[in-house]
Amino acid sequence: MHKSLILVLTLAFCAPAAHAAAQALTPAERAFFDQHISEIVQIEPKRLVDPALQKVFATPFYEVTVTIRENNGMNTNTLIAARVGSQLVNATRPGEDAELPDFLKMMNPVFKLATSADARTLQQALDAAYPILGSDDQKAKTYRRAGNQWIFVRGVFFDNRQGFVFETDSTGAIVAVKYALKLPA
Repeated sequence: MHKSLILVLTLAFCAPAAHAAAQALTPAERAFFDQHISEIVQIEPKRLVDPALQKVFATPFYEVTVTIRENNGMNTNTLIAARVGSQLVNATRPGEDAELPDFLKMMNPVFKLATSADARTLQQALDAAYPILGSDDQKAKTYRRAGNQWIFVRGVFFDNRQGFVFETDSTGAIVAVKYALKLPA
């Protein structure tokens, strides 16, 4: 047991030292790295096209497939990205409670969320960007209005409904967006 403790402490102290030894690349190393990184990492963007996305959002959405070559094969992940001004932002659905200020910046200022027809259009846009895959999540999918909040259920997390909450002003303009793993009842 004493040897195990020594080993754990040694590893704990050595790990930061190995990271601390890392240093910035020289210009020649940087040029080499930039030229060859695509041999390890491939990025394949595809623009999401849906009339509801274009009506609800002012920015294009992209499905980005990131593939990393590893010793034993390939590791592939997909994320959703959007252009916000001169920046490309990760617009993947959060995995935790989160305020979404970038999401708000992506909204089309002409789009109003004031009627059930507007909510159906927004739900269709969410379906295009964040498709619901599981049957339990699909069964939970709905939306409802509670005062100045529109709640869009996008699935279940344990026994709770999760999804987006859009807050509107008196004209139906969306003024805040958040994602919650436990939506209000």
